[in-house]
Amino acid sequence: MDKIITIVGPTASGKTSLAIQLSKELGSEVISLDSRQIYKGMGIGTAQPTIEEMGGVKHHLIDVSYTHLRAHETVLDLVCRLLLEKK
Repeated sequence: MDKIITIVGPTASGKTSLAIQLSKELGSEVISLDSRQIYKGMGIGTAQPTIEEMGGVKHHLIDVSYTHLRAHETVLDLVCRLLLEKK
C-alpha cells in the first residue's frame, strides 16, 4: 500500500526543509496544504519556499490562485493522481 507522509508543526519549525529532504530521498513531490502559501503573491508574508529552497523538488499548491485550483484540480484529485503515478 502506498503511504502519504504528513509533516505538521508550528510556524518556523522546519517543515519545509524536512519535506524537501524527504522528497529527495524518496523521489517524491511536495503537496503544500498551508492555508496561506497557496495564494499567489504572498511569498514574503507566508515564507513560501524560493526556487532555490525547493532544491529541484516539484511542489504543488504553492503560489497559485484559489480560483485556479478550484477550476482545475482539488487537493484530493492531486493526491490521487500522484499516488497513481507513484511519486
